[in-house]
Amino acid sequence: MNLSNTDGASPAKAPGPLQAVRDKVVALPRDPAAWTFLAVWVLAAAYLVVIGRGDRVIAAIVNTDILFIILGFTTVALTTKALPAEPVDAIAASRPGRWRLPLQIGVLLVVIVLTGYRGMVFNRALPRSLDTLPVWTPLVDALDGLWGHVFAISFWGSNPTLYVIVPGLALLALGARWRSLGFARGYRSWLIAMLWGSIQIIGIVMALATGRSGVLTLLRYFVSNLLQNGFSEEYLFRGALLTRLKPLLGTSWAVVLSSLAFGIWHLGADTAGGGNYLAGAAVGILSQGTFGLAMAIVFLRTRNLLAPTIIHILGDTPAF
Repeated sequence: MNLSNTDGASPAKAPGPLQAVRDKVVALPRDPAAWTFLAVWVLAAAYLVVIGRGDRVIAAIVNTDILFIILGFTTVALTTKALPAEPVDAIAASRPGRWRLPLQIGVLLVVIVLTGYRGMVFNRALPRSLDTLPVWTPLVDALDGLWGHVFAISFWGSNPTLYVIVPGLALLALGARWRSLGFARGYRSWLIAMLWGSIQIIGIVMALATGRSGVLTLLRYFVSNLLQNGFSEEYLFRGALLTRLKPLLGTSWAVVLSSLAFGIWHLGADTAGGGNYLAGAAVGILSQGTFGLAMAIVFLRTRNLLAPTIIHILGDTPAF
């Protein structure tokens, strides 16, 4: 639903917060993309129950889903008034450049598959016979070695390179605009970030006050999460993939498909040490997929990557 007017006419009066939430609730049952995500989530949950891992389903519902639903609709309410226009990607909007959008998506899919494979190798989720790819494996090893001389943890440099710099340069070369990749001016980003991170922030403050954690320890967690996961993953799946899918498939399908991709991309972490890949995919859909859906909503409502990145960093910080 377009909440702003970009054709030069006088903007229509924005709905109030409660009306905006009501509109979203009424629209959901008519959204096939929403039903698709729900169906995939239910299938994943049912499979985990059948194989005796129903505890993961209960944990997902109690610890994340209920909270995310509440926070999601609160986010809609808080970002309704005077919501600015979304940045327009000129390539996606112009006829001569239409071929570039599928090419941009193709590049991103290659990056996502290869980095997902890297995660599976790192987490030893693959047989040893499959943990090497020609060209790719030597390239990643060289990159890790290079950044290992700069940072205490090589992933602090190699993750941003593989998730942000490489795909970012490719997208810009293929005609994407910087502002359309999550770097437009934000809208109430800090407010939404503090809303979603409030529980974790309270835990961090209490940990500092009681001496259970020190400032330097927390700073190390923040820096590590920022460089390895927080910004890099948000850029790849929300700033790059979601914004490329949106003009091609529409907002709802872009949100759902990018979120499911985000969940399955974590297959390596969810099947660490090898094992049942189907169960790992199901766990990824319930956990990271649901989180990705939430961050997609935050990204679209705040117009840039600041809030999702902060929330992601706080979410990856250990609970104290």
